Amino acid sequence: MAAAVSLPAGASGVLNAIGGSGPDDLWAVGYTLSADQSQESLLIEHFNGTQWKIVPFPAQESACDSGLSDCFLDATAVAASAPDDAWLAGNVAQPNDTQHVLAHWNGTSWKLATAPCLEGTAVAACNPEGTDLNELTGLTVLSPADAWASGSEGNVNDQNFHIPYVLHWNGSTWSLTKTPNLGGEGSLLNAISAVSASDIWAVGQTQQLNGAIQTLTEQFNGTAWAVVASPSPGSSPTDDSLDGVASAGSGQVFAAGAREVAGQCCLRTLALRNPSG
Repeated sequence: MAAAVSLPAGASGVLNAIGGSGPDDLWAVGYTLSADQSQESLLIEHFNGTQWKIVPFPAQESACDSGLSDCFLDATAVAASAPDDAWLAGNVAQPNDTQHVLAHWNGTSWKLATAPCLEGTAVAACNPEGTDLNELTGLTVLSPADAWASGSEGNVNDQNFHIPYVLHWNGSTWSLTKTPNLGGEGSLLNAISAVSASDIWAVGQTQQLNGAIQTLTEQFNGTAWAVVASPSPGSSPTDDSLDGVASAGSGQVFAAGAREVAGQCCLRTLALRNPSG
């Protein structure tokens, strides 16, 4: 077992996601909270096959609004196609989540990347002072010229409404595409995974006006995104969601999340597999 890394004195840390290109190239990401709890910073750790080591993120201040006295950054996902091609996704909280963060590893250092947000229904530059909540939840990287991130916009029009979207990297720029949106209060995408360049899956949940939460699965076929029917076996009104997705090869896709069971106090695990796999 590899030894754990040491955090600054008094600081605490949380790791949210792990990914990499091989057994000697793994990344784990999350955040650290300073001893006085005044600063939340990105925590990035790398495993080279032998040991874990904290990798600095020099763009911490660049990701924050300089006019604010506090800044909180939280990494939510990481993925890589090679030792010199990794992406990190996260969110800025100042003190509430307002925009997302994307950063790229080129084999030497992490650098911030520019990507659009949603403002209402319009694609626009991210606004640190905006009230809409743009958050990224997942990443999948096929090559240096093909990467995807899942996310959503919340608090749309100052209401409890969500719009799901994906970001796509083509090797030079990130673009934003809104995906099908179900439910009276909209939908969330919580994770994304690629089987191939023409077979991408994103999973999450739809939220209804009566409080019901149902599973959501969407697929990109190389041209467009479409909803793929998925079961929500929980009691009525349901409280089912999907939080992770991965491919086992040969067209198989598995999704994991939680479901409500009638008469029981707590949520139970939920696992789905696409029938075509």
